Amino acid sequence: MVTETRSGWRGAPADVAPSQPYREFAHDRVDMCVGAPIGQRDYAETWVVSNQSGELHNFHVHQSKFEVLESNRGPAPNVAALPATKDGAFHDTYPIDPGGWIRLRIRFDRPEQIGRYVYHCHILEHEDKGMMSVVQVVDTTP
Repeated sequence: MVTETRSGWRGAPADVAPSQPYREFAHDRVDMCVGAPIGQRDYAETWVVSNQSGELHNFHVHQSKFEVLESNRGPAPNVAALPATKDGAFHDTYPIDPGGWIRLRIRFDRPEQIGRYVYHCHILEHEDKGMMSVVQVVDTTP
């Protein structure tokens, strides 16, 4: 597991292991829950998304855009992979090479983000094979 604190990284992004075994997509199952003080309008999380398959995956999350802070193209990069972008550039979808990873910042600061929606590979055939999960955002504003 990789976490980020004010003092720096614990763990290495290249060593990210799946937090749960692969499961077919189930729309009624919540795979991740985010508690966010939506009313404060300044909450963001840092995620590390890794691709442990042998194929390129285009990571996409609904209801938000994200900023790529750092990326690693993996041992066998594809042509489609992009380097980390300049500060302040936000993405709807981002390609992750086989064995690669990205560290991203995603803001949870709008009322429209409360509820359930999906994050997934944006390649339809991959999405259909279950490379999709449900995230639930809960407003924790006091």
